[in-house]
Parts: sequence; C-alpha cells; structure tokens
Amino acid sequence: MISHILLEAGVDPTVACGAVMPELGGASHIGADHNIFVYEACEYRDSFLSFCPTDAVITNVELDHTDYFADIDQIIDSFGKSIENASTVYMNADNVGARRAAAHFGGKIITVSLSDPAADYSAADLVYRHGCGCYTLLHKGEPVCDISLPLIGGFNVYNSLCAAAVCLEHSVPPALIASALSSFGGVARRFEHKGERDGVAVYDDYAHHPDEVLATLRSLPALGYKHMYLVFQPHTYTRTHDLWDRWVAAFNEAKGLSVRVILADIYAARETDDLGVSSEKLAKECGALWLPDFESISRYLKENAQAGDLILTMGAGQAYIAGDLFLGR
Repeated sequence: MISHILLEAGVDPTVACGAVMPELGGASHIGADHNIFVYEACEYRDSFLSFCPTDAVITNVELDHTDYFADIDQIIDSFGKSIENASTVYMNADNVGARRAAAHFGGKIITVSLSDPAADYSAADLVYRHGCGCYTLLHKGEPVCDISLPLIGGFNVYNSLCAAAVCLEHSVPPALIASALSSFGGVARRFEHKGERDGVAVYDDYAHHPDEVLATLRSLPALGYKHMYLVFQPHTYTRTHDLWDRWVAAFNEAKGLSVRVILADIYAARETDDLGVSSEKLAKECGALWLPDFESISRYLKENAQAGDLILTMGAGQAYIAGDLFLGR
C-alpha cells in the first residue's frame, strides 16, 4: 500500500515486497528516487535484523516460526531490536505484541487504532461494504479524508491506516492517499481471485497462521456466497504442533461461519515429521474433512460446489493446486 501510494504520487521508490504486485510486474522495483526504499522484512531466523530502517511499521506481533523462536518473548525482543535504530515507528496500538515490541523504543512513535480515539491516526464511522472497509481517516481526532478500500477484512483497514499515516507524515496530500488506496488492487496470493467455473468463484490466499486464517474467514460471510469451502494446507510440522489448540479453535470457528474446512496433508517445507502430527489427526479433532491429495480435493469440490459458492485455497505451501485443478488448469 505504501509503495502504491508513493507511485501514484509521482515518487519512484525502490521496492522489495513479500509478494508480487501486479502493477510492478513482480515483487521488486528499482526506482529512480534513490532516497526512498520501501521493503517488507521477514522475522524468520531474525533476517530482518540485517536491515536498518529509518521508518518502521509494526502491524502485529504473534507467536510464529516456532522452529526458531522459543516463545513470544523472544519474537517481541527481536522486533524491538529491529526498530532500535529507526527514527520513527508506526505501531498498531490495538495489538499487544506490537505495543510490547515498541515499549522501549527511544524515537518517535506514531500510533494507529480502531478502538482508541486518542491514537494519532484512527478510523471514524467504519463500515464494511461487501466486506471492504470504508471510513473517515482521523489525525488526532480531526478528519483528514474519506477512505474506501477495495480489499476485504479488518486487517486491511489496519494496513491502510498504517500506510496512510506513513505517507501523510511524508507530506503526501490526503486526497491523493484516498484516491490511491481506493485503486489498490492488492498483491498475489492475498485473497487473489483466480477465476470461476460453473458459477463457483475460486480465490487463493497465503495465510498460514491461525490468526491470519481467522482474519480472512471472518470477512467471508459479508461477501454473500451461498456456500463456502476452505481448502487449507498446514505449513510445517512445528507450526502445526505448537499452535495445535489455536488451529482447532480457528477451524471450529470456521464452522460457525458456515465455512466447510478441507485439510490437505502438511507441507513439510524445511522439516521432517518427528512430532507425530498430521492433517488427518487435526481434521478429526475439529470436525474438518481430510483428503490426502489435491486431486481428491478437486474431485470433491467438483462434486459438491455449486453456482454461487466460494472456494478459498489457503496456505504457504501448494494449496493453490487444488484450485487450479478445479478450474481445469
């Protein structure tokens, strides 16, 4: 969002994004303005400590990458180190982990919030139209501009608050920010529309942490589909094992949202199976359907999904293959 706003403002930053931005034709861009580098950093194995940002944005900090981080305290400590040389930190004040990470920061802190009107930037009169947030952006309680997002979910409202805050603090005009956010088409594998078959819509999403999964699932009922199917592939044995109870809770909540959960086998990535977990066991505990391969999942979807339904493939592995097979690709 920050990159998109700056590009729309006529600034040409260098960009390193965590996913493909269609307008860039890739995940990176070498800009003409060598004074501005916008990048998305990853905390896994503390790789983000190799960077030294001047402005840092923390949207949330949760327990993840448990094959490297021993606990939430270690992750928070790493986030604190990642921002210690920055001049300004933009922080989601509604997230406990983000607040803890910035607790000892000595520079300028700019807060965003959906619940605290005393935050530097907040949203007034927030409504969701077909799952997409629309609100009046406030700076210290004063209206700045009206924002209408084309992307679903409360998490994207937080993202837009942070992006708008960064750009306003760097003198981008409010009207241009509002216009740019309204035209932001998102990035690949972030609730990306993959196509339709016989009236069934297929989307794909990269979410692979229970909080991420729930954030997207809670946005789905507002979209108005008749029936919804989630094809999820857990990513790594350690994440599945260490967050087991949270996965069970997430998929149990999915049932309450009228989402049918289908689990594929765990994507091992860099790991071997020595923890005794499996998608089959997880499915039994939370009442989901386990199918052993994407061909089986695709056949199930072809037999059950009907016009007006939604299929969402999700995970950091290869769940998208089930959607591609359903679409005949």
